[in-house]
Amino acid sequence: MIYLNKALKTLSLLIIILLVNSNISAQNKNAIKLNFTDLLINRYSISFERDIGNPLALALDLDLINQSVSLESNHPWYPFLMVKKKGFVFEPQLRIYFKSIGFMGFYTSLSGVFGYAEYKPINNSGYIEKNNWSSIGASLSLGYQKLILKKIALDFFLGCTLADDDYPLPYYESSVLFPAPDGIRLSGGVKLGLIF
Repeated sequence: MIYLNKALKTLSLLIIILLVNSNISAQNKNAIKLNFTDLLINRYSISFERDIGNPLALALDLDLINQSVSLESNHPWYPFLMVKKKGFVFEPQLRIYFKSIGFMGFYTSLSGVFGYAEYKPINNSGYIEKNNWSSIGASLSLGYQKLILKKIALDFFLGCTLADDDYPLPYYESSVLFPAPDGIRLSGGVKLGLIF
């Protein structure tokens, strides 16, 4: 796990340096997109993508979490809790488009995943001594981005995320799919945005 953490930190630093140092010219495209599938689970996601030279692009995703979840424990002294989870997930991403035309067609992406949130019991249903969640991991996705009228980006993606989640022990989230208690989970969605 130590090597994964170092690799993710290095990837994030590389992406940030490339974003800052990429040439600003009329040929470079940018996009701001919203993830509509995240709205189904009370996450609010915005992403910024920048073409850094065909076929490469860099993206930064910021997800704000504001959802009700259930916490459970295998220990008999700790009851089932309904909590409000509030926090964020930050995902720096490197995209490689299969065609030499940037921002269009099929692509693969590699991203780091860094998350933090706090739990607050709903209706005084209990007490949590350590009330925070954190996650560190990486995602690999395949996607397809279509440009509509050269100004609107429609982005479909599907992949998997490998993450090490730190829950407020002895509790863990009992949600069926979002997120899995630890390890590999499915990720995907549909984004819509503007090219400028």
